[in-house]
Amino acid sequence: MTKQAKNIKIVLFILFIALSFMVINSTIYSYGQDEIFRIVVNVVENAISPEQMLEDMNFLTQKLKNVHPATYRGFNQKQQTSIDAAYEQIRNSPSMSSFFFTASTVIASFDDTYTNFAMNSTGKCIDVPIISLNDGFFIRETTEHLQKGDKLISMGNMTMDSIFHKIKDFIPSENDQWRKVRMAQWLALGYPLDYLGLIENDSVSISIERNGVPVTEKTILQSCENIDWWKNRITKDSIIGYTIYSDYSLGMLNIDYYYHDDFFKNILHSFFKEVAEKGIKNIAIDLRHGTYGTSYLVREILSYFNIDKYKEYGAEVRFSAETKAAAKDKRQKGSIKKKPGNFSNRKLKKDPKLLFKGNLFVMTSAQTAGSAIQLAATIKDNNLGTIIGEPTGIAPSFFGDTLKFTLPNSKFDFSVSFKKLTRPGRDNHPLDALYPDITVYTTSNDLLLGADPQLEKIKNIILNR
Repeated sequence: MTKQAKNIKIVLFILFIALSFMVINSTIYSYGQDEIFRIVVNVVENAISPEQMLEDMNFLTQKLKNVHPATYRGFNQKQQTSIDAAYEQIRNSPSMSSFFFTASTVIASFDDTYTNFAMNSTGKCIDVPIISLNDGFFIRETTEHLQKGDKLISMGNMTMDSIFHKIKDFIPSENDQWRKVRMAQWLALGYPLDYLGLIENDSVSISIERNGVPVTEKTILQSCENIDWWKNRITKDSIIGYTIYSDYSLGMLNIDYYYHDDFFKNILHSFFKEVAEKGIKNIAIDLRHGTYGTSYLVREILSYFNIDKYKEYGAEVRFSAETKAAAKDKRQKGSIKKKPGNFSNRKLKKDPKLLFKGNLFVMTSAQTAGSAIQLAATIKDNNLGTIIGEPTGIAPSFFGDTLKFTLPNSKFDFSVSFKKLTRPGRDNHPLDALYPDITVYTTSNDLLLGADPQLEKIKNIILNR
């Protein structure tokens, strides 16, 4: 072989390796979460037979076995025990009204927030906006019969604690923080309320404590679309926004949802431009309601910081016939894995004056999940800033990126993860949540007064430096 031919082969080999790395990198980092607050209207007009329930259960377990990274070598003992119990319940006492929750126990045994059923809704709700706080469940905004700050004691004939212990086995999560967040939303919906036996004559009795005095109210079941807070729970304005507190030399960037689009990018650019123009020395990134987005959020945000490199997430991707059919990859078996490693920061080159060099804070809560927790964990594990707030609703190392399926007979929608993401600081990997450097809980008194204890803590830190 001539020297020129050898050089050509070497060049082709290097190109092959580079292209392979690009494909692997794209597959791993094209991560995008499913909407974990999904609710669908799905009324099964005709009850399905026990045989059809078993068929649905076979379909569910097969997809979990084929797709999820945790079942690469089969179901573990916890998962198999849950599956066996579900089959036994269907065979011994089949009930269409409880089938959704029977199947949910199987999903929940994976302890994976993103492998879940979309909560089914009959389109009926009660006007009870609930929030889970560290000191209990409370009414988060005033309605016709309830007042902001009311503490929930019971619904129907069940205390809030007994409801949680009944419902937590149906909610997939790595920790109870998220289960309580999800429960607060579920308890406005007719479907779980009916399963729990809390509805009587199309209404639910609510026992609360208001200013230390017990009060009982009744709220009627009505169309969800008649309830303002329900209709307006997600708006374009809630995706991203910011506030400048000049007296504290503080810029607060709020990120609830991350979409890789011009709307998001333009507001992000405007924020850092104003921070630079006003000489702001502190930034707080508010991820307390961040639940949705892609993993590119981390790279996009950190491109505005004067950081040369940082350690980023690793990931393992499992391939199956299902991922191939969904056009996620041409492979239909095996997996690829990339360990957490250093990433050369793609710092903003067009306008280097916008690169931030000051102090960074990150605010978290039980609702912090998905790409938001990736950003928070990357900042924490690289010692880039200070995490302030509450433990997060999911673990910083978690399963994600999902395929969607529908059970053939009951038509219940569900998602199954096919990736496992590992936080940069692997020593912290086993933790069930991202725990803040400084823990500050929101209390019922804060809710009542409209106070922001995490923001106030950051302001105090700035003043005392």
